[in-house]
Amino acid sequence: MSRGTFVLVGCGAAKADEPRPAGDLYTSNYAMLKNRYAEAATAWADEHQSSAWAILSAEHGIVPPALEIEPYHTTVDDLDDDALNRWADRVRSQLTDWLNWPFQSDNDPRGSPCGRLVVLAGERYIKPLEARDAFRGNVGGGAGQSRPGLPCVPEFPFREHDFDGIGEQMAWLKERAEQIAGAAETDTLASVGGGYDRERPHWHLDRPPFPESTEQAGLDRFEDVPDQYIATEQQQLIAADGGEEVSR
Repeated sequence: MSRGTFVLVGCGAAKADEPRPAGDLYTSNYAMLKNRYAEAATAWADEHQSSAWAILSAEHGIVPPALEIEPYHTTVDDLDDDALNRWADRVRSQLTDWLNWPFQSDNDPRGSPCGRLVVLAGERYIKPLEARDAFRGNVGGGAGQSRPGLPCVPEFPFREHDFDGIGEQMAWLKERAEQIAGAAETDTLASVGGGYDRERPHWHLDRPPFPESTEQAGLDRFEDVPDQYIATEQQQLIAADGGEEVSR
């Protein structure tokens, strides 16, 4: 089974003044560029794209982009140590469920379609989660329990590139989103097996059900994959970085 990129997008301070799907709630140009990158990087997931990226919220933890939420004003700076511990525990659990079972409820975590997790968030959000091992996922467990942890090691491009402020981050996001969208193919998905038969994501059961009109509701069985997403040794893919033609 081929695996693809998942993206976790940090929330923003500027928000709409009425309830909206989380992917549309944050209104700054910065937030819109992060969303554009996420949508480009997760296009491989086709109709399940909205399960391949999510929002990191100080109020709600991990939020799917199609879930409608109320505007809020909580930031990570508002959380004391006890609140940070609870938030990190929640994020750890949500990450584990989301990345291991994004499209269906019962597949083996070793078969997760998440091959790469890109985290587009600032250090104010990343560091408290790292300090509390949230990016390890749920591991271990009590007697008779087995928890899989995360299927991949998260990447933090804002940290790795050591950008000098939001302006440089925005320029990078715009350039990378255009490169990814223009590539012949960013990731391939052969099959994730089985299907998704719940009314809302397994990893967000404490939230209200999605309306039937959303992309999250009533996902069909994920078996028929378009030909362009099936990888063969003969396919020629254009690498997003460097523009070289490679075979996979």
